[in-house]
Amino acid sequence: MTIQTLTERYRSGETIFSAGDPADAVYVVEAGQVGVFGGGNGDGRPVAVLAAGEFFGEMAIVDGRPRSATVRALSDCRLITLNRRQIVSRMTAADPALRLLIRVLVDRLRRQVAPDRVGAPALADEIDATDHHRTIDRLKLEAELQIAVDNDQLDLHFQPIVDLTAHQLAGFEALIRWRHSTRGPVRPDLFIGLAEQSSLITAIDRWVLERAVAALARLRAVSTSGLPLFMAVNISARHLADPGLVDFVSETAGRAGIDPSMLKLEVTEGVVVNDWDVVDCLRACQGLGCRISLDDFGTGYSSLSYLSRLPIDVLKIDRSFVGAMLDDHRTMAIVRSIVGLSEGLAIPLVGEGIETARQLAVLTDLGCRFGQGYLFSKALPETEAMVLARGFRMP
Repeated sequence: MTIQTLTERYRSGETIFSAGDPADAVYVVEAGQVGVFGGGNGDGRPVAVLAAGEFFGEMAIVDGRPRSATVRALSDCRLITLNRRQIVSRMTAADPALRLLIRVLVDRLRRQVAPDRVGAPALADEIDATDHHRTIDRLKLEAELQIAVDNDQLDLHFQPIVDLTAHQLAGFEALIRWRHSTRGPVRPDLFIGLAEQSSLITAIDRWVLERAVAALARLRAVSTSGLPLFMAVNISARHLADPGLVDFVSETAGRAGIDPSMLKLEVTEGVVVNDWDVVDCLRACQGLGCRISLDDFGTGYSSLSYLSRLPIDVLKIDRSFVGAMLDDHRTMAIVRSIVGLSEGLAIPLVGEGIETARQLAVLTDLGCRFGQGYLFSKALPETEAMVLARGFRMP
């Protein structure tokens, strides 16, 4: 979210606002100096002198009260102005924990500075007065996730990926699961979202990589497929910014006796489009032999220009297209276009979310190389994935 700013100029001696004025903006000194005066008319010596880069006027915005001081230009100055609506809008988009922190701080300031004053609603009230308990629960869940990571309380399940041309098991995608001791199963989208807002996601990614690579070695040892099994692992944007990722992947694969070419690192469109440092990391992983898979293709930016510039080895067509293509001719046209694009770029395509024999037949006829979905199997614990690897049968 971008805040639109207004630049205002004041000549030396001009009053910017006076004590008792309504609080309608926050100011940043861009050039010059301003003085903060305790009196309503700005007489006497300033209690504070502010120069370039310093904020003022924020307290009344946060507390929703009239101005408690007078501010006057001490020299010709230039100020950046952010109005109340812009500040509220910015804070509404902030992390819920940050909003809760602001509420706590404002409530404490109210009690300490002016417990008996009545004024306009405080910014903290406008930001969010209803999600206090929800935010506390999220913070508690984040703390419990840290405990789960530290104590190896997470699980990996493995969903098969099938070569639709060879009718053989081609590999697995490693999917993380968390069965909470009191909450029961916690949705991956919920706890992964929490992890991505903190440093936990890197630790989780590493945990997944280590166990997925070790599991791949065991699955390959029992596999009766005519194809060398690979393992697909999702990698977060935060982890891709970690300079130690490439060495970690190399060392992890080496310990398990797995060639890095048997690893597919799955990323989303937003990750690779927004950050070219991430692209450099992906190229380095490719240099090890890893293949890079673009997940949920077609649901994000879908700019064709970046496909020619990015290190992409595999495209995954999103399950929403596969699920709707038989009932909607527009979706079918999109699927045909994506298949044609993958063929033109010589990039293999994986169809996600295949649940019916008809969907399988259509994707196969179109030329989609790989598929995964409940028609083949749901994500399985490793013991059940081992059974599948020993005797996979095409439905």
